[in-house]
Amino acid sequence: MMHGHHGMEMKMISDPDPSKGILLTPGERADIVFTPNERRLELEWHDIARGRHTSSYDDAGNVVLGHLHNDGHLPPETMLRLKTKGHKHAESEYIPPANLSDIEPIDATNAPRLPVMFGHTNPDADGNIRFFAQMKNGMPLPFDQITPDDAPSANVGDYRVIEVNNMTGGIHNFHLHGFVFQLIETQYIDMDNPENNRTGPAPYLENKDTIQLPPRPGARGRSRSVTRLALHVDDTGREGQIAAHGREPGEETSGGWLFHCHLLEHSAKGMASYLQVFDPAQED
Repeated sequence: MMHGHHGMEMKMISDPDPSKGILLTPGERADIVFTPNERRLELEWHDIARGRHTSSYDDAGNVVLGHLHNDGHLPPETMLRLKTKGHKHAESEYIPPANLSDIEPIDATNAPRLPVMFGHTNPDADGNIRFFAQMKNGMPLPFDQITPDDAPSANVGDYRVIEVNNMTGGIHNFHLHGFVFQLIETQYIDMDNPENNRTGPAPYLENKDTIQLPPRPGARGRSRSVTRLALHVDDTGREGQIAAHGREPGEETSGGWLFHCHLLEHSAKGMASYLQVFDPAQED
């Protein structure tokens, strides 16, 4: 797996802990180099605690959610089996290049904030749950209710700090179409337990379009995690082609750039919105 370190150089993560493996959120990508030490190898999926819920009826007949106590304890599953061929050892050990690529840091210092609010409602009378990625006047705003007046906007060339608030007790992820972003920091906010309040800077420089969002550290409505991402609305190499606004495609626009949870059942249930990008040069 790759990561950036010391300025703009792209380096290798060396010797990942085999007992922990490599953690990728749905939609995330990584380049992995390994040296087989056996003739037969298996790639396994291992479960982690993700904040799964249980559902049940209370005494009044309402559907209520609870926490699954054995969350993260599903047995491993084999995803891939490899069998090596040949009997000769390599004449020399393969050593990856020290510098894989250069990454230009996105300087979003003092850039306007773009809030994203990931959450879900309690079950309604029929047990249905609505997911959302925005709020309006303190109320959830699922995707099917978002108008162009509600969706965030930026101009070509602008810088933004996307603040993705995860108000749930489960892991989600954030995926943005059309652009890359860089993690700045992750903050944990708990109004009831100050010992949970902390902020961790990005461990390394990396261009991403999908990132995992940690769960809130405390009670619902009283805590959240905030993942801050630096964004440059950059049209380098595609000049005049990134303007996109409106809810749906039309004759002159493709509709805004979608962002959503890449747990696709959550996105389909409303945990999505869109970034509208305007190009003043095209409007003159």
